Amino acid sequence: MIGVWVFLVWMLLAEQGVAATYYVDVISGLDSSAGTRTEPWKYMPGMTQRPASTPLVAGDIVCLKGGVVWDGALTPPAGVTIASVTGSRLECQGWGVGEAVIDVPSVANKLGAIMLFGPQDTVVLDGILAINRNTTGLYTRCGIYVEGSSSDHVANPVIRWSSGRYSENGVCLIGYVDGFTIENSQFIDNDTTKPACSSSGILLSAKGTGDIHDGMVQRNSATRNGRSCFDQGMNEGRGLTLKNTGTRVVVQDNWFYGNGALPDGPAVDAGGYTEVTFRRNVLQGFVGAEIKAGANGWDAYDNVIIGTQGGALQYGYWGGTESVGSHWYRNEFWSMAPDRGAVSLSSPGDTSTFNDNTIHCLSATSPAIVFEQKSGQWAQNSWNRHVSGNLTMGCGPFSAEVNLTGGHTFRTREQHKAVYPLQADGPN
Repeated sequence: MIGVWVFLVWMLLAEQGVAATYYVDVISGLDSSAGTRTEPWKYMPGMTQRPASTPLVAGDIVCLKGGVVWDGALTPPAGVTIASVTGSRLECQGWGVGEAVIDVPSVANKLGAIMLFGPQDTVVLDGILAINRNTTGLYTRCGIYVEGSSSDHVANPVIRWSSGRYSENGVCLIGYVDGFTIENSQFIDNDTTKPACSSSGILLSAKGTGDIHDGMVQRNSATRNGRSCFDQGMNEGRGLTLKNTGTRVVVQDNWFYGNGALPDGPAVDAGGYTEVTFRRNVLQGFVGAEIKAGANGWDAYDNVIIGTQGGALQYGYWGGTESVGSHWYRNEFWSMAPDRGAVSLSSPGDTSTFNDNTIHCLSATSPAIVFEQKSGQWAQNSWNRHVSGNLTMGCGPFSAEVNLTGGHTFRTREQHKAVYPLQADGPN
């Protein structure tokens, strides 16, 4: 009787497709092989050289050999994990040394080296380097490109221990993308030669009426993106860009620095995204963070934000759209440039707060907080009672302190050094 049950279970699994692990090595593999460690494939289904004619089922794991480069794009089948020895999958450990690379030459004219289009669900990239060398086309080019439409969403994509490099943007989520995770990854050396110079390590752009929501961006680094983007107005290199519309995104424990020329770009440029949890990030840029144009309902705390030339934080009003309902607290802001406000607040503060932050300036001519004009009216009146308990060190007074209450503490750098000698020298 037990034998009958075993046979029936085996038949059921065979009919539905049993998740398996396959191994791929472009150097020693053959597509006619079994896809095992001893008999690997040359290309995986979904690569340019091998369209997805060989079925892969949801749950399958494909191990690309570390230290090997595949020329051509990859469009993975749904539900499949593509991993390498540099990722977290135990099945791939010992399979090569170094990064597995998907490298698209510029003549291929692809949106991404790795591309996911809706309808698509639960594709995992784990330890893959994606390079898309086309940086001159009319459309957005990315190392990893993910795009869903209103009728065909991309759901639950996971990008971890991976990298997008030498493209216009490292990773792009475009249109309708739900439940995404980008973690433990590195996005560096992305650039473009377009006249409208704009490169990001991570780009989340809802594109038109799209919606990017319920996602996690955590423990990533982005640097040296957009190094050609010098003196291009608002089109600088960035670490993270949140563009158009999105909601319920957690951005935490990331390190974004050194993007743009000199560097010339903000570490984070965000607008239109609501209900964002923004915590424990370390940001450094020309402006540390530009949070503007409908960035409503942000909960931002325990970040270290450094502005090298244009202030640490610019928050509020942009292009006719306000940002409201956000709370900035327990953050540490550093302004490294003289005569520039460390923090600029421009949107009405009726529902936003800025409390219990620490603001450092390297010059006493730099005001700690600048209240920018909106529609010809100074914003400090709107922020009354909502800016309180902030500690400033080495800064000048607020640009317009009238009507503000809340027990602010002002210390010079020398006074602070006497109280906290280990914290006075600022970020390295």
